[in-house]
Amino acid sequence: MKKIISIIIVLVIILTGGVLAAKSVLYPINYKEDIKKYSKEYDVNQYALASLIKFETNFDNRDYEKGKSNGILNMRDEFAIDLAKKAGIEDFNPSDLAKPEVSIKLGAVFMSQFDKDDISEIVQQWSIRYEKDENKDRMKDYAKEYYVPKIEKSMKIYKALNPGL
Repeated sequence: MKKIISIIIVLVIILTGGVLAAKSVLYPINYKEDIKKYSKEYDVNQYALASLIKFETNFDNRDYEKGKSNGILNMRDEFAIDLAKKAGIEDFNPSDLAKPEVSIKLGAVFMSQFDKDDISEIVQQWSIRYEKDENKDRMKDYAKEYYVPKIEKSMKIYKALNPGL
């Protein structure tokens, strides 16, 4: 009987450790308050926003580099400037993308342009944000086949590991 109880205790410890490892290493989620705030403000799915950030950079924020994709959502300057105008940010500077809160807000602005329940459409539109017109259909198909399932899986995991975010 003692052996069975010991085995159960060890299994519980291993499972708990596995969940904690998945939560912090495999599925990190930084900037929870900003994700919650802007998801609510722009009425977007908070798990979709977190999953998009994970997909783009795994929450790895880098210093701003002019002309490159920047911030935790890998946005280019022109794209970010357009979103900032839509968000009513008057004094926006592309270097602000290095601030996670700004990237998260602009990501929420982008997502708010689409039906929040149509994750496939959001991901497809995100994937073509820099594509030339002749490549958009091909890229949307590619996104639908490869990116959408990854984002949807990530959403389910984030929801399980972070209920209520």
